[in-house]
Amino acid sequence: MKNSLLFLSLLLASQVALAQSYCIPSGTACNTSPYGDPFFISDIYVLQQTGVYFPPYGVVMFTNTCPSGGYKDETGYYQVMSLGQGQAFSIGVDVGQGSHTYNMSGALWIDYNLDGVFNNTNELIGLVPMGTGSPYFNYTVPAGINSGMYRARFRLLRDANVGAGDACVNFVNPSDTRDFKLKLYPTCFQVQDPSFQTGIPAPYLNYFNSVTLSSSSGSTTNTSSYIYAGYSDFKNGTAVAPFGGPATVSGNLTLNTNGYFSQVNVGVWADWNMDNDFADAGEQIGIQTLNTNFGTSLAFSQSLTIPTSVVVPKITIRVMTSYANITGPCSVSGNNGIWCGETEDYSLKLTSPSGFLAAGNQTLCSPADPAPIGFAVLPTYSSAYAWYYQNGIITPPTGLSTAGWVLISGATGTSYDPPAGLTASRTYACFVTRLGFFGNPNTPTGWAIGARQVKVITKNCRVAVDDEANEMINVITQEQGSSLSQNIPNPFSSESAISCLIPEETKTASLEIYGFDGRKVHQVNIPGRGNREVVIQSKMLPSNGIYFYTLVLDGQKQAMKRMVLVH
Repeated sequence: MKNSLLFLSLLLASQVALAQSYCIPSGTACNTSPYGDPFFISDIYVLQQTGVYFPPYGVVMFTNTCPSGGYKDETGYYQVMSLGQGQAFSIGVDVGQGSHTYNMSGALWIDYNLDGVFNNTNELIGLVPMGTGSPYFNYTVPAGINSGMYRARFRLLRDANVGAGDACVNFVNPSDTRDFKLKLYPTCFQVQDPSFQTGIPAPYLNYFNSVTLSSSSGSTTNTSSYIYAGYSDFKNGTAVAPFGGPATVSGNLTLNTNGYFSQVNVGVWADWNMDNDFADAGEQIGIQTLNTNFGTSLAFSQSLTIPTSVVVPKITIRVMTSYANITGPCSVSGNNGIWCGETEDYSLKLTSPSGFLAAGNQTLCSPADPAPIGFAVLPTYSSAYAWYYQNGIITPPTGLSTAGWVLISGATGTSYDPPAGLTASRTYACFVTRLGFFGNPNTPTGWAIGARQVKVITKNCRVAVDDEANEMINVITQEQGSSLSQNIPNPFSSESAISCLIPEETKTASLEIYGFDGRKVHQVNIPGRGNREVVIQSKMLPSNGIYFYTLVLDGQKQAMKRMVLVH
């Protein structure tokens, strides 16, 4: 019951957080005037400060009427304008004012922290003092913004000036206030030609209907359709590619050139350092110019190789299409301002680089001297190696994090020899970076491309595991006088040890146990040669009683001995 109440309270809290309440300012009806002419915001538009001016990039169209009380929530309107970081726009209003011209002031706020009050210093975008023109504001999406939907508020006031703190006050003079949506992204992108923003397929249609990211690790395809905003963030769907390996970005376009464009351009970028600008050396993968043949669909493909200098575990792949010349990951030029196209971003997760440590555990008798740990396959590029350890037998690391790992000073080669005298279980790992990329190879960043575990057991000097029978096999340090010794203790109730000597030339060796009726009840395969010891546990035998055991070397049974199990 308590858990149910807790869940309900959390659910209600989340719903309150999602449904943030906003103040509703009021004013004298905006259609009140000495002339009887209307006075209201007829639309809110967004223009690029460079490029085409009209029609606007995005526009929220309203009903040509004055809202009751001078306020209306337009955030439910289907048109949402998407803006990218660092790009310059103008945001303004068109005013319905009949045949008369009024003195108007304006103000624009964006609720960046989504608290419902528009009162943070950076949330006031600007004020336009009283004048006869329609107010507009130059706006650049700030750095550090989180991707998401933001509420904006535009206030228009007649015959008085709007103040910086007037987002929620009630005006005496006629006014009109509208709330609308802006979708902001922490990255730039191609802003679309206005003819692509009409809400219906444009005369010169050009968009991605499928994009595939493929590599030796598999492929992922995303399908999409006509995109009103001109930008789509598909980074939630993640493709996988090997670190340092090749990959391919391919897909299909849907076109409608109306006989006007004989070519279309497609660009591909990879944000190798994930700084959201796609402008660093090597981040432009390629820009293709394709012949449209005045058709309705077209395929494209670009190959890339993931640099071994990349250290982030996931990168962003950008694709852009335009009839105009693509001049960068955020811009186009030419074709008389008609470029028609779109931008899409995808994620590519990088797996560990080629090369790995020798597999398996070393399980040793303490005090012990572990064998050197090395690579079964070395990375295929020039690398720097830094060795780490962590006490305990843990899951091998992957990716970049060295949290919890202890750097072994001076261990920078392709192998590492753990010291003798270990007294605890320990896991070793090697973090690999491209040689020279980080400078100091011991910097605690890089790719963990394998782990080797060393487990030290002090009890009864039992140290190795027979994988086939899951039995404990022990290394004997003193030579025995016969090939098979009597088990100790005998009788036994829990476990008993049997020493044996296996000649070096022996190909196969095992210990077989038979019941009093002559039936074989258990077999332990013995790895290694020389002096060995096998531990027999009571759970290996079906019941109390007398048993016989023998050493079998290359298929030949040796002399038998007797042992007794009692509980």
